[in-house]
Amino acid sequence: MKNYITPETLRQLFTYNPENGSLVWRQRSREHFANTGAYRTWNKRYAGKEAGCLASHGYYYVTVHGRSIIKHRIVWAYVYGKWPEQYIDHINGDKSNNSILNLREVYPLQNSQNAKRASNNSSGVTGVCYKIRRNKWEAYISVDKKIKFLGLFSDKNSAIAARKAAEIFHGYHPNHGRV
Repeated sequence: MKNYITPETLRQLFTYNPENGSLVWRQRSREHFANTGAYRTWNKRYAGKEAGCLASHGYYYVTVHGRSIIKHRIVWAYVYGKWPEQYIDHINGDKSNNSILNLREVYPLQNSQNAKRASNNSSGVTGVCYKIRRNKWEAYISVDKKIKFLGLFSDKNSAIAARKAAEIFHGYHPNHGRV
């Protein structure tokens, strides 16, 4: 993809609004069709319309020259003039918010440290659960793909405090565990 579609090509195909993250197809001239070999009907059909369609997992995809690309990666290449080498994280967790201020390039570990709370979480806090057999609250955190036990606590607030302190110590994003 990096060699096939350049950021310059993206700037010819789209206009981007950095405030709201919208990516809109441009009207293209006949010369551009000759250079790219793109279909002539595209110009009439999509010019001025928002690019992309929503996939089942919540991300928007855009098809450019026959290739389906995640919209936030296109935005990154459009703005910074190069394709991202790692993951693109939506800082606030909203997959539809492709404002450049909401995007950051991260390693997979950093991306997982800005994850939302699991849907099956019953305590309301990631890494905190109640152990019925022990009648205690347990706190734990994932570090280097391993679960690190933080302790058993008599009250939930102490377990939450231990978890939050561990998140800070291990470099978790402040938004980690959001709803």
